[in-house]
Amino acid sequence: MKYKGVFVGASYFLALARRLRSGWRAPGRRGDRSRIYVQAAFYPVKKKLELYGATSWVFGDKDAGFETQHEYLGGVNWFIGRRETSGSTVS
Repeated sequence: MKYKGVFVGASYFLALARRLRSGWRAPGRRGDRSRIYVQAAFYPVKKKLELYGATSWVFGDKDAGFETQHEYLGGVNWFIGRRETSGSTVS
């Protein structure tokens, strides 16, 4: 979703690993895994400087010995020079 230069996006993923193609049963009672990814960004300086951050989480099956893992990231995009938008013309 984007509104007035602020962007927020998220996704959720569920992996059902009850039985693999090889016939091997995943450890633990269920073996399910779920993941979440969230990203946000905004322009403190319009069309020139963008700040962004994101996080992702993988929720492990503790009964199978897998802990929850997560990461955080952030960064800056600096757009130097003149930026043309689609449909604009230079005269």
